[in-house]
Amino acid sequence: MENRRERHLQQIVAMSRQMLEQARECNWGRVADLETERKALVDHCFRAPAVPQDAPGVAAHIREILRLNRLITELGASARDRLGNELRSHKAARSAAAAYSQNTG
Repeated sequence: MENRRERHLQQIVAMSRQMLEQARECNWGRVADLETERKALVDHCFRAPAVPQDAPGVAAHIREILRLNRLITELGASARDRLGNELRSHKAARSAAAAYSQNTG
């Protein structure tokens, strides 16, 4: 594989790992920033098509990127669900407090 494409793919994998680490820390703003940077690098990396003999190496990197993306997506879905539950609990508590205030006032 040509050196430049190999370096770019290694950087993309490294950024994906950073995104996963930030997702594990619930630092979603940083995940989004890294995704923007990663997308630019992906666009640059694949500006020219890969040559056939590079296909197995490129495919291996892409499989790793996709695996990391799945993990990030799972963490994002879990965080979304958790926040939704917290929001519903907060709204229920506010409603109960308001009802209590109306009945005691």
